[in-house]
Amino acid sequence: MKTDSPLKVEISRDLEKAREALPTSGLLGQELQLLSEAVVDGIITTNYDTILDQLFPSYRPFVGQDELLFSTSHGIGEIYEIHGCCTDPDSLVLTAEDYSEFDSNNPYLAAKLLTLLSNTQ
Repeated sequence: MKTDSPLKVEISRDLEKAREALPTSGLLGQELQLLSEAVVDGIITTNYDTILDQLFPSYRPFVGQDELLFSTSHGIGEIYEIHGCCTDPDSLVLTAEDYSEFDSNNPYLAAKLLTLLSNTQ
């Protein structure tokens, strides 16, 4: 276990609690409903939460750079959680060390994302 893992676990727990508390009515509830009805090929996010997974349940999430870089993706019906996700606390890009590692892989990630985006037109 990494020394920053307890922090990431606690942040992940808080994010799950926040997602569970999302409104289903009122203005924000309406906005979330409208967003869930949007027609999009794929989603790229740096958020750690699972709100987009909940709004687009048929989309396949790719968590972190490694999963996106080393998995077969189709470029449609997918969510790219490039800074990690609270479902896998160690995947969160949160600390200076995490960002350093993220930056070192950034050219590969950028190339993969450009490839995916150019194939969806």
